[in-house]
Amino acid sequence: MTWSNRRKQNFRDELTDAYRSYAELRMFVHDALGESLPNIAAENQRLDIVAFLLIEWAEARRTLNTLWQAFIEANPNRSFGSSDGSCPFVYGPAIAPEGFYGRSRLIRDVRGRIGGVNPQCVNVVGMRRAGKSSLLRLIAEDSGQFFAGGCKPLVVSLDLTNACFHSPAGIQEGLRRGIAAAMKGRSPWAENAGDDPFVFEDGLRGLRDQGWRLVVLLDEFEGIKQHLEAFQGWGEDWRAKASAELLTLVVVGQRPIGEIYDSLGLTSPFGNIFSQSIVGPLAAADWQQLVRDRRPETTAAEMDWIGRVSGGWAFYVQMAGAMLWECGDIAAAEREFLFQARSHFVRLWKALKDKERSAMRGESAQRGRVTLDLLLRFGLLRSDGLPFSSLFFEVVDELEDLE
Repeated sequence: MTWSNRRKQNFRDELTDAYRSYAELRMFVHDALGESLPNIAAENQRLDIVAFLLIEWAEARRTLNTLWQAFIEANPNRSFGSSDGSCPFVYGPAIAPEGFYGRSRLIRDVRGRIGGVNPQCVNVVGMRRAGKSSLLRLIAEDSGQFFAGGCKPLVVSLDLTNACFHSPAGIQEGLRRGIAAAMKGRSPWAENAGDDPFVFEDGLRGLRDQGWRLVVLLDEFEGIKQHLEAFQGWGEDWRAKASAELLTLVVVGQRPIGEIYDSLGLTSPFGNIFSQSIVGPLAAADWQQLVRDRRPETTAAEMDWIGRVSGGWAFYVQMAGAMLWECGDIAAAEREFLFQARSHFVRLWKALKDKERSAMRGESAQRGRVTLDLLLRFGLLRSDGLPFSSLFFEVVDELEDLE
């Protein structure tokens, strides 16, 4: 596959950032490729020129992908795009643990609850695209951050938007399969035991008595709205199991559990056992480090622009970084960002309550202390009271004009 000039330039920047001297780059070429750098670059020793000549040399021999792969393997702790040189910014799916930035306070809060001597259930709340699913992936795939050395965590993650989990029986079966996978095929109860509640309960007790701490991560809790009849009584049952320390729950949604039940016209003690943690924007130092790691050449003006349009939301930081990486200048990147972010901003606006929308617009009568505090925690408002993104109302105003 042919490398674009931009892609080669990015690779050259990576080389000169990783190897700050001619001697270091010469050693890499010798160790990784078995080649002599002087034979490639002649008498040149200016680092950027040598890197340029090295890339041209590899391209002429159709070994540029080999050189790139050798560079990745020689620098395992650096952050890269994919091995084919694609955009290093990723927005959309839950981020892998190695790409997770910041949120030290949130991690500490969750760890203190699910990883303590007496585990507690946690309700993780945040707006759409705030980074909730990435947090769940971190708990599932890097559990060492959340549990002390003497603890035996058994973490199972279920997404309630998955059709397999649209009933309590489906959740129970998904939990059984998740446990069996974690325990190398050893199932805590029989596959067809869904109709016998004692078999399920005994299986959970067996895990607890063996010293396991079962932690169940339930993403997109709002999903129960679509199948409400099937979930009658389910919350009370799982509350009892959690209270007996048979399992610890981390339930994730856009609103607190109590509000979700209230919106459905239900009364349930399920939410009473949960403490609440909110996923908001990244701290400035964290999102700026994310950008620098993926695009070291980012200027102060570009960094300021990313902050203005993203509000520090990890998803929008990655989106803005991707647009800047692809377009190369702020004006073009902003046009593309506005196009990509539009549908997300619309969904976000429609998910807000009337009082929250009014407070977002700065209507003082609606800016009660509780509402204002919540909008700040969610990252919907900046500390100066303005919307998180400088482009947010450009989208929203157009939407309301159309309606």
